Amino acid sequence: GLSGGADSVCLAHILSKNKEKLGVNVIKGIHIHHGIRGDEADRDLEFSKNICEKFGLEFIPCYADVPTEAKKTGESIEECARRIRYDFFEKSGCDRVATAHNLNDNAETFIFNLTRGASLSGLCGIPERRGKYIRPLLYCGRNEVEKFCREYGIPFVTDSTNLSDDF
Repeated sequence: GLSGGADSVCLAHILSKNKEKLGVNVIKGIHIHHGIRGDEADRDLEFSKNICEKFGLEFIPCYADVPTEAKKTGESIEECARRIRYDFFEKSGCDRVATAHNLNDNAETFIFNLTRGASLSGLCGIPERRGKYIRPLLYCGRNEVEKFCREYGIPFVTDSTNLSDDF
């Protein structure tokens, strides 16, 4: 999964540099354009495409109209976007899907589940692996990821919704 943000670009960089060690033939950068943020989302798609070219990854875009789909299904925007992402990942033909969830995401998930009254399994947070999904950055904090990007000159974009607590 490649959003263009620091976490996913860091992960794409690491995977591309270690492709042979990992015994991987093809790495794909799957970018989901959710149809939510207009020009900013277009910028992120173009940036992700360029990063894939730079890192030698196959670029696979997915375009979705999440707001319209969410209205049809009654889901929240976030729920709908997540469902669409994972549906596309399932159809991608990939043996493994690496997502760039980090330690901060895990803590956020734990707190969210705690406030919802989750069971013990819900309080475990995001799993390292679930079927074909792997999360190699799960134990790295967001600050570590950004520091790594700065130290290695790895560019990334910032999604303005990450600066908001609306979702």
